[in-house]
Amino acid sequence: METVEQEHREQRKVDCQLLMPADQEDAITIMGTKKQKELIDGIEMVEQKKPSPSFNGTGRSPGRDQFFQYPGIMDDIQPLPDVAPPSLHRGGRRTREVEPGAYALGGGIRPAFYHPRMPSVAMTNNEVANDSEPTSFSSSLGQSCSAENETLVHAQPINDDSERGELPTAKPMSERAKIVWKKKIFLSLTVEMLVGIMVIIGIALVVSFRNNRLTQKVPQLKQQNGAIYMHTDGHGATQAPTTFMDGILKGLNLPDYTLEAMQDHRCPQYKAYQWFLENQQSLGTYPKWRLKQRFALATFFFATRGEHWVNHHSWLDWETHECYWEQQFTLKEDFSSFQCDDSGHIQSLSFLRNKLAGTIPKEMSLLSATLTRLNLLGNMELNGQIPSEIGLLTKLTVLLTFMTKLSGGIPTEIGLLTNLRVWDSKMTDLSGSIPTEMGLLRDLKELELASKEITGQIPSELGLLSGLTRLSLFSMGLSGTLPKELYQLPSMAFFWLGDCPGIDLGPIIPALAATQMLHLERVVLQGNQGTGSFPYNMGRLSSLISLSLNRFQLSNAIPSEIGELTQLTALDLQENLLSSSVPSELYLLFGLRFLVLNSNILTGHLPPQLFQSLRKLEVLHLHNTHFSGSLASEIGLLTNLKELELQSTSLSGELPSELLVLPNLTGISVANTSLYGSIPDGLCHLLHRNELECYGPHGCYPKKMTTSVCQGTVLCGCNCAPC
Repeated sequence: METVEQEHREQRKVDCQLLMPADQEDAITIMGTKKQKELIDGIEMVEQKKPSPSFNGTGRSPGRDQFFQYPGIMDDIQPLPDVAPPSLHRGGRRTREVEPGAYALGGGIRPAFYHPRMPSVAMTNNEVANDSEPTSFSSSLGQSCSAENETLVHAQPINDDSERGELPTAKPMSERAKIVWKKKIFLSLTVEMLVGIMVIIGIALVVSFRNNRLTQKVPQLKQQNGAIYMHTDGHGATQAPTTFMDGILKGLNLPDYTLEAMQDHRCPQYKAYQWFLENQQSLGTYPKWRLKQRFALATFFFATRGEHWVNHHSWLDWETHECYWEQQFTLKEDFSSFQCDDSGHIQSLSFLRNKLAGTIPKEMSLLSATLTRLNLLGNMELNGQIPSEIGLLTKLTVLLTFMTKLSGGIPTEIGLLTNLRVWDSKMTDLSGSIPTEMGLLRDLKELELASKEITGQIPSELGLLSGLTRLSLFSMGLSGTLPKELYQLPSMAFFWLGDCPGIDLGPIIPALAATQMLHLERVVLQGNQGTGSFPYNMGRLSSLISLSLNRFQLSNAIPSEIGELTQLTALDLQENLLSSSVPSELYLLFGLRFLVLNSNILTGHLPPQLFQSLRKLEVLHLHNTHFSGSLASEIGLLTNLKELELQSTSLSGELPSELLVLPNLTGISVANTSLYGSIPDGLCHLLHRNELECYGPHGCYPKKMTTSVCQGTVLCGCNCAPC
């Protein structure tokens, strides 16, 4: 046992000698505190105390040459007893681990070997003399600590576990500490997340503020008292579009004329663009076709003064789908309505009597992909030309421009509407000739053109419209002859040629009866240059429902073949040269409702069979004729009769009292006749009402009476002579 301990001592001497250089500049110092000395067994105070170098008062170590005050201080230093120091190379770096069994506590500071470049330990002369403890110690970390009245201690080896005593050990973290630690981590992550969110919000606000500054430079739409107007910078100058809007417009592929008009603040296209700018934040959520659809409708709204329409409910409401801008009026014919397919494409636009004013914009062509019906009927302030871009609406099937102020020529591009089936443009101010391109509309079923400014000849190309069922032409400016190709239209059911004095119809009626137009239901030829007598082959047109040949210069008598038109409900032969009496075959027209024979030289009596057979009569105009005789009491059988005009005839006899039993009678005229007797009191209110001017099946219109009901009569009662 002693031998082993002796070997250990010898080894420690060798180790210590290896650590101390010949010039005695390096020394090993193992330090501790009093508390450490009390905890570790085997710690002994250093008995030999010699003066040690002290600090120079500056807080820094003295110089290399001034460190030791006593040159022989290192001579008496011996290796610490029973300590196995680690083997270190010169310079203090560890080369191998410390042997197990030796422990030293230094307040968490590892014992260090002295090196001239490291802070050192110094003892003053007073400390050596008074056997006091060193004032400071140094560590391998280069830290310096001062502790007055503390002495150097030596670590002693522990031979067995019994000599360890109670050494400090690491303790596990408590549950409470874990919870506190987790809360700190959670709080730290929460704070970091909130900071990140605040940064994102800040960036978004900066971007939004920048966009708002851009849009504020562009004139905006304002609304006041229900009217929409433009607010500009006072100069009317158009601002340059934003980069974002440039991309939107480029994607819509708008035509050049639209882009050009958008630069003029007076144009509806410019106003529609401003409406887009007001809602540009949501433009990216719409497909291109809907943006184009909305732009077209907005342009139409501004072009036709939409703020003054009878109904503009929800128009330009960005949050409302355009298909529902006017849905509450879709069941009322007096207001406009929309019709869309299941995907939201607009198929039908109807602005019936909605007080549209202004012009039709070219941008309506942007709806070419789906629009099939456009109704502008009854808008008397809608003017301007029909744009040539109408030809782009290739899916259009119905175009109604009746009762408008549209003017200018009919665009030749109308021939591109190959799907068009109905075009009604009566009572307009259209001018110029009828384009021959109309012959390309092979699906056209109904064509109605009425304007006093239309000139030229009726193009023979209309004879190519084999599916045409209705043709109406009214114009004082048409001239020439009626093309023979029109007689060959097999599907024609309605043929109306009115107020065309420049057209020489010739013997048109025999021609109609001899052609393939055997499906004719209505023939209206009024105010034209016709010749000849009433056709005797008229009976071939057995499908006729209405026949109007007024102001046609017909002569001779009404043929008996008229009785073959058993489907006839209206017969208008006024203002001709017809003579003789009414044939009895006329009484076979049991369904007749309108019989207008006035202003002819017809003679004879009105037989009772006339009233007995034609009990469905509603209008009976016989004035300005040569009918004579008495008025049969059977007139009381006409219970549906509304208008009875007998003035300026040769009728005589007593006025029949049966007129009182006519419940639907609204007007009667008996002036300038030889009728006599007392006017029943029940008819007084009818005698003083305005007369109605009726034109067969086309209705009756009130006109102001020009003569007294009593003039030229011997009637008494009412306002006539007293009885």
